[in-house]
Amino acid sequence: SLRTFDQSVPHRTCWSTYIFMHIVASKFSAFANTVLPSRCIWLLLGAVGMWFSGGCADGFVPEARSLNPYVRQQWDEDEKRGPTYYKRMDELRQVRAQAPRLPEAEKQRLAQEVSEVLAMEKSPTMRAELVRTLAALPGPTALVALEGASTDNEADVRAAACQALAGQQGPEAVKMLAQLNGDADLDVRIEAARALGKHRSPEAAKALGLALEENDPAIQRVAMESLKTSTGKDYGMSARSWREYLDGGNPTPPDPPSLAERLRQSWY
Repeated sequence: SLRTFDQSVPHRTCWSTYIFMHIVASKFSAFANTVLPSRCIWLLLGAVGMWFSGGCADGFVPEARSLNPYVRQQWDEDEKRGPTYYKRMDELRQVRAQAPRLPEAEKQRLAQEVSEVLAMEKSPTMRAELVRTLAALPGPTALVALEGASTDNEADVRAAACQALAGQQGPEAVKMLAQLNGDADLDVRIEAARALGKHRSPEAAKALGLALEENDPAIQRVAMESLKTSTGKDYGMSARSWREYLDGGNPTPPDPPSLAERLRQSWY
């Protein structure tokens, strides 16, 4: 089952990493003094230090943690007291990978479990990961949890909620996305506009019309791309034509792009 985690666990690995790095550096220095010039010794020691600093949770090369036997030992000890951050992340990845093959009843059971953990989770990073997992478990249970995630204090969690709502069905999901379409954070608004393109309804098209009024060209482009899939129409990247269509008009579709334009679009 999914469990809460101690945010301090990852940082306990830092001390064991530095101890391990010190031992390796001292042994290497004793050996290198007999065979290498002093300048080469310091360069190699610096490279070794940077590489093993990945053992810290915020190090240069996080993937190097698993190569450090002291870190592995610390992880094993931490697991005896409870699931670590890394263990929980792995559990959620496994749920997402297995979700498409699960019976519907099992999906809803897992969605309930994830929702309960999400409600008490303190880490914004883990909340976002839990919301991404709910995206793989669509249904009424996930929809209730996503309503709370859509008003989370952290923009990353709200953006993840947009992505999850793209796979939900019904007017409730469109209503949440329409509200997120007016979020204070630009990245959240972009994700909301992208997700609205997965819903074919007048309400989704209306919300995308509001995104067309944005001054930012990035969100305008996403809105027009989403309007294509949401309405089945194609007025290209002409915001003026899309506005006319949404106002009830019948604008002339744009000419097909030339070969040069298609090539340019594929390059960029």
